[in-house]
Amino acid sequence: MIQDDKDKAEILSDLALSLSLKGNIQAVEILQKAHATNRYIIPLDPGTLALRELSYALAHIGEYEQAQCVGMLTISESVKNEILGNLVSVLAKRGKYEYAYKIIPEISSDWFKSFSLRSISVALAQSENYEQAHALAVDIPSLFWKASALRTLATELFSNDLLRANGIFEETELTITKIDDKEKKVRSLQYLGIDLFKLGNARAANILGEARKIALEIEHDLFKTAALSDLAFAFTQIDDYEQAKSTALLIEDARKTGDSKRALAGVQAKCNRIDEAYQTALSIEDSITRGLTLVDLVAIIANKDNYEYAFSIASNIEDLGRKLEAFNILANVLAFSRQFTGASGAFATLGIRDPDRFVEMVSTWAKGFEEIEQGLFQKIIRETVRVISWAHPSWKSIYEIISPSND
Repeated sequence: MIQDDKDKAEILSDLALSLSLKGNIQAVEILQKAHATNRYIIPLDPGTLALRELSYALAHIGEYEQAQCVGMLTISESVKNEILGNLVSVLAKRGKYEYAYKIIPEISSDWFKSFSLRSISVALAQSENYEQAHALAVDIPSLFWKASALRTLATELFSNDLLRANGIFEETELTITKIDDKEKKVRSLQYLGIDLFKLGNARAANILGEARKIALEIEHDLFKTAALSDLAFAFTQIDDYEQAKSTALLIEDARKTGDSKRALAGVQAKCNRIDEAYQTALSIEDSITRGLTLVDLVAIIANKDNYEYAFSIASNIEDLGRKLEAFNILANVLAFSRQFTGASGAFATLGIRDPDRFVEMVSTWAKGFEEIEQGLFQKIIRETVRVISWAHPSWKSIYEIISPSND
């Protein structure tokens, strides 16, 4: 049984990782939930995580070749595909389509190849190259990513060509009906419902209701829990707290771990019922799920700029591993908001001494550094890696990639 669950958990993790590359508001929460919902995934080693975050940061500041070279150093094929997929996404958003297309053949995963094609289609749509975007979208092998590309195209067209947009929304729904995998179908409907709500379409609630019916048909408890949890959050995005709450309570807690209360706490926090959310989290008997839920709350509350409350929750988490995870999230949110004094305090609480973790952390702060001064992150990361390489020779090759001589 464990081997079966482990395989399924890894698939769910891959889906969450790919969704995280989309850059939408749910990305971090989906990724955290995917990893935390199961207990079978073996975490990536710190060195791999550091390379991934460093590659992401280099891509963000426009050092594409360096980002690619750093990414290729990882021994994990799945992470390598993820990094290359992210790089294609960044390049596409910046209109560097030729470079983006050149990277795709290096991706060994069909899933990430489809994701990469979707990224280019989305970028084309957002730059008003609608015909090119559509031509590319209809040829994407993965129905999940095809539906995603078509949905984005329809959304972009909505204000310019309502008739065409509605036609492509219908094409999106037809594509979703052809998705056999129930988990992916639920997610596709979920995103479609949220987008339609943002456009003022009254069908949004019905589409999320349809997604919920399909979610309840999912046989595996792990996948069903994840699907219903995500749908509960989706209902909060269409301002329907009662449906969000009832969806969270539909989760069958067969594993006796408090999954239903975890989802409910998240819904309450999303809807600014923070005190209720905290009490719900504390009422969870299973210590592992309680810790995970408190980490969820720190992420949600910090992203609502309520840093003091988030810090208080993080400080009171009993499990040391979860406490460090919560402070990691808090430090990242603060740094992303350019609040480096608070970020440094959270960072100090983490007490990180491992060089891999240190590089990972600094890399996640790239955007904040660049907003202060263009080129600041590159100066900081070069000096950081240079010093680390004195004591850790494995980092010398990375310093050579990002050093000034390679500019």
